[in-house]
Amino acid sequence: MSTEKLISEVDGSMAIEGMCLTDDDKNRIRYCIENPKKLNDILKQLIDKHTHSMGVNTDVGQIQL
Repeated sequence: MSTEKLISEVDGSMAIEGMCLTDDDKNRIRYCIENPKKLNDILKQLIDKHTHSMGVNTDVGQIQL
């Protein structure tokens, strides 16, 4: 499946739930597909971004794919 097809599929699924992907989301997906070794770093950044202000423990360690 091509990257753009995958993004389209994910966007469609998210839209059903009322959560359409932003351009940043789509670019992040492209980056992850093109740079799979960076995926753990990207996931950590997203977890930190969305949990830091809530005081949640974000120590997820190394995520195995």
